[in-house]
Amino acid sequence: MKTLLAFSFLACTVLQSMGQDVTALLRKAEQASIQHASTMDMAITNVKPRYTKVINMRTWSIGNKHSLAVITSPKRDSGLTYMRAGDDLYMYSPRIDRVSKLPSSMLMQGWMGTDAQFDNVLGQSSFVDDFHHDYQGKVDVNGAPCHLIACTPKDDVAVAHARVNVYVSVQHGGWVRMQFFNRRDQVSQQMDALRYGVMDGVLMPVEIGMTGKDGVQRTTMEVIQWRKRPDLTEAYFVPSRMTQLEP
Repeated sequence: MKTLLAFSFLACTVLQSMGQDVTALLRKAEQASIQHASTMDMAITNVKPRYTKVINMRTWSIGNKHSLAVITSPKRDSGLTYMRAGDDLYMYSPRIDRVSKLPSSMLMQGWMGTDAQFDNVLGQSSFVDDFHHDYQGKVDVNGAPCHLIACTPKDDVAVAHARVNVYVSVQHGGWVRMQFFNRRDQVSQQMDALRYGVMDGVLMPVEIGMTGKDGVQRTTMEVIQWRKRPDLTEAYFVPSRMTQLEP
């Protein structure tokens, strides 16, 4: 009986420790993108069977709840601006010189005809805070050993995905792949960290590949420049700011 009780206690301790370890793994994987207020120049390349489109943009962000993105090219889209401030989402169109408030559900929609979604550009949900975690063991992704963590959203969190598989590098602790599943348990989006680099002293994915469930196109996000902006505060992210930016 004492042996059984001791084994049960040990099992509970191991499971509790594993839960803490999984949270720590996810927290480290998220750190690169949300631990610093920052500004970034990036290029999004969308390759379709008939043509290729490149969108250049500049972003300002704090964590994953405050972000501002202005398109700098192509010329026809230049100046188009999107902003997330907490749960509020806005768009500014220079053609009509007007700021419009968008429904928060737009965060789950496709962005400008690419495989990216609005939340990929303006900050997605936190896997640490908004999801339950289940450690699935170690697997190889593109020849590299990774921790596989299954994430299911908490009941009070509005997300577009029924669950997400996150693959975290054993070597450097950053995420390597994320697979997003819909309610039919089909992969609706996959993101791969194709290349890591150091920007302003921070190791982060600097090239990300995205594919949708139909697979007829592919999208790549490339970080051109990233730097810390400790002077940024949440007060920066107001609708009037959107009309003041130079593309």
